[in-house]
Amino acid sequence: MESEMLMDEVVRLLKQGCSVTLRVTGKSMCPFLMPTRDKVLLCPALSFRIGDIVLVGTATKEFVLHRIYEMGTDTLLLMGDGNLSQMEVCSRDVVLGKAVKIIRKGHEVDCSSRMERFLSLTWMRLRPFRRGLLVVCRFFLNGLDDKK
Repeated sequence: MESEMLMDEVVRLLKQGCSVTLRVTGKSMCPFLMPTRDKVLLCPALSFRIGDIVLVGTATKEFVLHRIYEMGTDTLLLMGDGNLSQMEVCSRDVVLGKAVKIIRKGHEVDCSSRMERFLSLTWMRLRPFRRGLLVVCRFFLNGLDDKK
């Protein structure tokens, strides 16, 4: 119930043109976004392009923070960086916000920077090899978490 109220407020603020910072939950965007470690700064999605991370609301009041893989005239194809094949098709009008910054351990990463765009677009192209890459990433990231 609390998370539902929180998301209602997030949607309201984004629709009013405000920016919102959210803590990442779930592992569907691993390795780029890790739960409990990362936050994202969301802004209203006035424009977006392939490779952007967007917040989408569904008819069942669920919310997904995934990357845009393809853009049609009226639809978008989304996929989490940690997903192997599961994709979502949604209409452009259900996009609520776009991640503009990733806040990782207090450090801000600009989602539109050359390096971040290069890394995300490269990761998207590596989709056929993702199963093995995710195993390595999760092993490496879990090792880093254990050293805290």
